[in-house]
Amino acid sequence: SVLAAATKHAAAKLQELRTRHFPAVEGGCVCLQNDEGVDSEIVRYAREHQVDLIIMATHGRRGLRRLIAGSVTERVVHSTPCPLLVVPPKNTLHADRDGTTHIVVATDLSKASERALPIARKLFDAY
Repeated sequence: SVLAAATKHAAAKLQELRTRHFPAVEGGCVCLQNDEGVDSEIVRYAREHQVDLIIMATHGRRGLRRLIAGSVTERVVHSTPCPLLVVPPKNTLHADRDGTTHIVVATDLSKASERALPIARKLFDAY
């Protein structure tokens, strides 16, 4: 009954966030659960639903707290089938700017890093 109550609470909170941040976007919300870990469930969902982009925030834990709690975002980075946009815990850089006008794409000039360029272009065009 505790798991059922927690799931119900999570689904209600997810719906409230969707209504607040995406009121005009059609579609639903998915509350993912997995005994193996939420990171594997995110990756599984992305593969099965041909997700184009995953966006996650990080808590920014360091040291012992990170060692104990781990990093779901870091584990997703290493196994995701699609691009992953990570939002830092203190996302305040240029918070006063209206819209996104500067995007940096880091590259080491390898073929692997070149794969980021078309995605960066699409994000730039979207903004």
